[in-house]
Amino acid sequence: MAKSHQGKKASKKMAVKPAPKKATRKTAPKKAVAAPAAATFPGHWAPAAMPKIQGNNKKSATTKPKNRKTTTVEKGTLTTIHGKHPFTVTVDDKNEVELKVALQNFNPHTVSGVENLQNLKEQLISFLQQRPADQTTGRRKISELPRFTGDQLVVLNPDMDVSTLEKFAAKSSLKIASSRDYLSQPESALELAKMQGDGIVFHDLNVALINSQSQDKLVKLMNSNTGSGKFLSREPERWIYALNESSSVSPAAAYIDDKTASWGVHATNCIQSALTGKDIRLAILDTGYNSQHPNFRGKQVVSRSFIPESTTAEDDEGHGTMCAGIASGQYHDILKYRYGVASNIALYVGKVLDNQGKGREGNLITAVQWAVANQCKIISMSLGSSVKPDDQESVAFETVAASALKRGTLLIAAAGNESNRKYGYIAPVLYPANGPSVMAIGAVDASLQLYNDSCGGTADGGGQIDLVGPGVKIISAYLATQNYAVDSGTSMAAPFVAGLAALYWEQNPTASAAEIWLKLTQTAKRLNLSATDVGAGLASLR
Repeated sequence: MAKSHQGKKASKKMAVKPAPKKATRKTAPKKAVAAPAAATFPGHWAPAAMPKIQGNNKKSATTKPKNRKTTTVEKGTLTTIHGKHPFTVTVDDKNEVELKVALQNFNPHTVSGVENLQNLKEQLISFLQQRPADQTTGRRKISELPRFTGDQLVVLNPDMDVSTLEKFAAKSSLKIASSRDYLSQPESALELAKMQGDGIVFHDLNVALINSQSQDKLVKLMNSNTGSGKFLSREPERWIYALNESSSVSPAAAYIDDKTASWGVHATNCIQSALTGKDIRLAILDTGYNSQHPNFRGKQVVSRSFIPESTTAEDDEGHGTMCAGIASGQYHDILKYRYGVASNIALYVGKVLDNQGKGREGNLITAVQWAVANQCKIISMSLGSSVKPDDQESVAFETVAASALKRGTLLIAAAGNESNRKYGYIAPVLYPANGPSVMAIGAVDASLQLYNDSCGGTADGGGQIDLVGPGVKIISAYLATQNYAVDSGTSMAAPFVAGLAALYWEQNPTASAAEIWLKLTQTAKRLNLSATDVGAGLASLR
């Protein structure tokens, strides 16, 4: 089933028209998805659940009675592509076998209940040889991270004046501040407003954020006769995370396709055009950016931090800098080849994630309102929160995205890197990309084959992919330690599409956000891959 909103589609052959304003839940054709664990490592291994490794009888060394004696029967080293892994095999006085292995670049693990030691060792070697590098220590899957902050997002009646709503809430002892009053003040003011009251309302986006300690007041108000038509729904606020892909950043020079440009610039046909996205306002909402990077000097850049830990949008993590570089960079300052898409955009950088790549949904919504208020045409988000198979899309963020789209701002988001297609596992599209009013972007490599970890449309209600972009071994700007780096994933693909949207907007300055969405899907390069994985195809300039 095609995604129902402006410009969304799943068909490879026909372009779609913008759908009616009413958004419906994203769905995809029903398609069986193989369980990742049982198929390859029956009884012992669960690749999708790594780094946990567990034996059949679930008896581990930590639960074994202290009076049992163990004897080491084998000791050695397993050598794989990830390094050398010392291991020991012990047998206790009840003849229970236990394998302990210190996996280099992984967390240490103990496997109990071993029935066939040799077979188990072979499976361990096979597992490590095939495991993607992004499973190493420090690069956890988002599905393993905390989901909710404890605060609540509330969808407001769009027909009610916000000031009237604030007064109504105040009568019920619910003190709600206005975000509009704080966006022009220092970065810390917004957080202070939340601390001093019960929550904050986001003008023009029809949502409010209510603090955890005020939940009882909110529930009472929503259940009252007068409040039910004003506060339409509520849901938990999410933690959001940068979509980190690889275990480490690689030296950039090894992956350059030719002396002219990176493969992503060639694949999207940017190299063939004189368009530069001149003066189109594009916002990157991420970990910030490296303001001292040579490729950002002299550019139009407006930046702001939306997290309490930082007063500036300076990036100490690197993820946001790479995204900003792809969308707005031009030429490598030393090697002089092109790696960015739209070099003359007016760049807006919102720091919504801290230097560990973590943030709150409320900060993201605040940054969206800031970008919309500053008339940004495009918002690029390479971040996300996990989605369970039976989850619905966020009503609150869909309200935000639909409001932004109506006001002329196109939201583009990375689909996520939770899949492991080598094992037959396709994860659903992450929040916020799974919303009908957000363009969801998957990733392909230089052979235009799907990136192994790219999320996709699933049979169990996950969001649908709209387009794919270059996302494997992508070079971009980085931190001052090395200035350039190479990384992989849907995080790299999303700013490619955002940059292309800026080029199309320069070409069609009076176009609406829905029309640019349609243009991107109509001009995409069709791929011989499932539409549930690549949508309309590879975003490209024509």
